[in-house]
Amino acid sequence: MKIIIYAPNIHEGGGLVLLNSLASISSKFAIYFIIDVRIKEKYNYFYNKDSIFFVLPGIYGRLKAEYFLKKYANKDDVILCFHNMPPLFKNKGNNILFIQNSLIFQKTNITSISIFKVFLMRVILRLRLKYLQSIIVQTYSMKNLLIEWLDGRRVDIRIIPFMPSGVLQDCYKSNPHKDYYDKNKFIYVASGLPHKNHINLLLAWVYLAKLGFYPELTLTIDKKHTELIAKLNYYRGEFGIKICNVGLVNHDQIFDLYKAHSALIYPSISESFGLPLLEAKLISMDIIAGELDYVRDICSPVETFNPESHISIAKAIMRYGKKNYNTPLDSNYNIQNLFDCLTENLKGSNGKNNA
Repeated sequence: MKIIIYAPNIHEGGGLVLLNSLASISSKFAIYFIIDVRIKEKYNYFYNKDSIFFVLPGIYGRLKAEYFLKKYANKDDVILCFHNMPPLFKNKGNNILFIQNSLIFQKTNITSISIFKVFLMRVILRLRLKYLQSIIVQTYSMKNLLIEWLDGRRVDIRIIPFMPSGVLQDCYKSNPHKDYYDKNKFIYVASGLPHKNHINLLLAWVYLAKLGFYPELTLTIDKKHTELIAKLNYYRGEFGIKICNVGLVNHDQIFDLYKAHSALIYPSISESFGLPLLEAKLISMDIIAGELDYVRDICSPVETFNPESHISIAKAIMRYGKKNYNTPLDSNYNIQNLFDCLTENLKGSNGKNNA
């Protein structure tokens, strides 16, 4: 019996952070990883694992990985599909799908390429639901979106919120976020993907500058998002907005960044979980976020706004200067919860086979 972590296209963002944590967990069951070869450039510990199959990007690499999974999985194995998609080919294992991309079920502002990709994911998910033993999501709003999208199809859906174990330890070791007298320092931890809504955030800062207000904002946009960075540089030069992009940051440096800012601002249109929201909550950092279900699943922001309106975002920033709240810690987000679910399925599978 073994656990197979199937993540052929996870190579950046929150998914990679979670995959990193999964790779560091010890288990009495053998764990096998089928992962994106691009991870080699970011995490050296994957080199030392014998039970790894690296997947090349592209259609050929994906099909090769799917075929390998079909041949390698046995009837006692539990397969955690970590890339939002069920297997393309039927296999002998017990397949559990972890969905961390809410865009699959929502209509939102995404590029034409992403629209095609999301459409393809929806088609594959509908056609391959029959291969799944259960689906894991992290919030009630994600479960509700999934139920609505399934339109009557019955699937076992489990809510298991979790975060990287190292991050959870850092939260508990960290001193609570100190109150700032200068409430002009904000941070947004997010990639440059369209649904992260950076454009409206930049426009909000331009709007504030026109009113004579120049709060500081730190972004973590990957350098590969050249058009977005070019737009940021233009607004910075044209309007004098105080925005600094530090680029992609190693996750062990995130809490140092949090401590240097008064509040986390989070204008993302859609999230399956929103890890930075939970991180900020755990260290009692002020949060300013969109008035959206996924946000309320995790925290109670000190201020909210309409993420589709840059003026609404700007006004929330202005209101925040007059208020000071902290958010209590009230949930268990240990990633071990996910492994408990997987091992429970392994034991169940073994019992059935011995019956």
